[in-house]
Amino acid sequence: ESADGFACKEGSGEGNVLRNARLWDNVDDGLDLFMFGSAVTLEEVYAWGNGFNRWNFKDFNGDGNGFKLGITDNPPANHILKNNIAFSNAKKGFIDNGNPGKLTVERNTAWDNGDVGFNFRSSTSSLKNNIAAGNVGSSQVTLVSSVTASGNSWQSGSWPNSAFESVDPS
Repeated sequence: ESADGFACKEGSGEGNVLRNARLWDNVDDGLDLFMFGSAVTLEEVYAWGNGFNRWNFKDFNGDGNGFKLGITDNPPANHILKNNIAFSNAKKGFIDNGNPGKLTVERNTAWDNGDVGFNFRSSTSSLKNNIAAGNVGSSQVTLVSSVTASGNSWQSGSWPNSAFESVDPS
C-alpha cells in the first residue's frame, strides 16, 4: 500500500499543478492527495490499471483508485480536476476520499473501473460535463446532496461502449 503513481501527501503549499501525466500499473492508487491541505490542479492526467496484484504479493493491500482526492482535516483542499481520465482501475475512478472541500470536477472520464466512476460522499463539489460509463459498480456514481452536478453522462441515461468511437485503450 502507498505505492501510488503520484502522491502529494501530508503537507500544504500553494500552486501545485500536475499536467499531462500518465499514472499506470501502480500497486495502490494512480494519484493520492491524502492529507494535503492546499488545492492541487490536475489537468489531462490519465490513471489506469492501478491496484492489481500483478506481482503476487502475499499480503496485498492496494486500494486501486484512479484519483484519490482527500482526506484533509482543516482546511479542506479545493482541488481542481479538468480533462482527466481514469480507466481500468481495480476500484473507483475518482473519489473525494473524505475531503470535505469544494472540488471542481469538469470534463473528466471514468470508464471500465472495478467500482463506481465517481464517488463523492464527503465534499461540496461541483461536477460538470463528466462521463461515467462501463464501470462495474452498482451505479456509475455515488454523490451526496451537497454535490452539484450538471451536464454529466449519468444525468442523461446510461452510455454503453457502443456510444463511443472506440474503447480501445491503445
